[in-house]
Amino acid sequence: VTDGAETYRSASGSPGMAKAGSGDVLSGILCGLFARKTRGNLPFSDSYIAATGAFLAGRAGEKAALIRSPYTTDPLQEIDYLSSVIDDWYRKNLSAGE
Repeated sequence: VTDGAETYRSASGSPGMAKAGSGDVLSGILCGLFARKTRGNLPFSDSYIAATGAFLAGRAGEKAALIRSPYTTDPLQEIDYLSSVIDDWYRKNLSAGE
């Protein structure tokens, strides 16, 4: 993800995410993160938030792949793991400053 000044690369994800619906999961995550930024709840750049969304979606896909096979997961299983992935990220990145 880049805005021309900042560049971020996410190494998270699973081959099972290369199917219909995984992009919808990512879009939902991004909408939620940018909504929080608009409300002043996320003090990060747009490119960092976009990269964070890609990372969170990828980690959820990785967790889903651990339960099933990396090739048989689906977007609904990714969604099942989003809460724990977001909680982990929140604790590491935001809770210390509150």
